[in-house]
Amino acid sequence: MYRKQVRLFNLQKINTLSMAIFIIVFIASSMINIFATDNIQQGYTVTGRVWLDVLIAVLLLVVGLFVHEGLHALTAICVGGNKKSDIKFGIKLKQGILYCHASKPMEKSKYLATLIVPVILTGIIPMIFSIIWANAVFIATFAFLIAGGAGDFVMFFDVLKNCEKEALIIDHENTVGYYKAYEDGKQPQDFMETTEEDEQKALNDIYNQNVAFSKKTTWVKIVAIVLFVILIIVALYFIAKIIRLV
Repeated sequence: MYRKQVRLFNLQKINTLSMAIFIIVFIASSMINIFATDNIQQGYTVTGRVWLDVLIAVLLLVVGLFVHEGLHALTAICVGGNKKSDIKFGIKLKQGILYCHASKPMEKSKYLATLIVPVILTGIIPMIFSIIWANAVFIATFAFLIAGGAGDFVMFFDVLKNCEKEALIIDHENTVGYYKAYEDGKQPQDFMETTEEDEQKALNDIYNQNVAFSKKTTWVKIVAIVLFVILIIVALYFIAKIIRLV
């Protein structure tokens, strides 16, 4: 029996953060690539054709997303003490996300590992090699994968800040969030347990916020996606040109 306090996060805000992370990482990595790397070589593209390089980047991104979720599961099993039967994968088409849910409570440090390991292995480390190799295609791909971990970053720093070492962490099965939990009788005196009514109200509030945001900004999101794709294609092209001139 656990006493639980729920922590939930707004998916729309996470999506906005994800786009911001992508832009920052992509620009910063490209600038390092161009101005701070001595290993500028003809490997800035994979095929020499921008449209084919973009296709390769998209394929790598899709594979990377599935590997990312697989690493969440693997870390939860190897580090967090979960069994295969405790792991659940899924996709939420309306939100456009893949997810991995581990049902067994984990210690704070182990839960933090399950959050950050996939971002490190599928995003940060490959990005370092992409900069060294001066490859714009891979820089764009792994910037996407780092940005795709926005929810993991948000939860990582929230757990780090708001959960005591003694607390157990339980994944929330239905949305981006988690429970801070204690075994009955071991919770701190100032611990405020979340009731079922409070949790349902919080879930409804977040859902309504997301729906309202979606209705108001559908056309904005469509334009943003189109501009985003154009930006990537143009950026790949000009980075290739610039590197050739350096």
